[in-house]
Amino acid sequence: MVIEKKELKSGYGNYLIISTQENIKILFAHLDTIQVDLNDKIEIGQVIGTVGNSGMSTGTHLHYEIWIDENPIDPIFTFWDKLNRETIENIYKWNIIPYD
Repeated sequence: MVIEKKELKSGYGNYLIISTQENIKILFAHLDTIQVDLNDKIEIGQVIGTVGNSGMSTGTHLHYEIWIDENPIDPIFTFWDKLNRETIENIYKWNIIPYD
């Protein structure tokens, strides 16, 4: 269910927070358009908005956060089992910062 919907010119810009269960919340931010309303129930596969460049972003992208019991988790673990080995290795390569 959509528990928060904001259209702002600063910060996250246009964003939604969806509660999937009592203790799980998902944030989608910097959206161009929002296609759902407050208190709407969301179905899997439903279009909720479009990726954009709203708020304080520096380019078109989706800011995505998952919170469980008010604690943030790394979203990659929500689809980890669907990734092949090459993709997983590339993810780790992109996140490595070399130190000289």
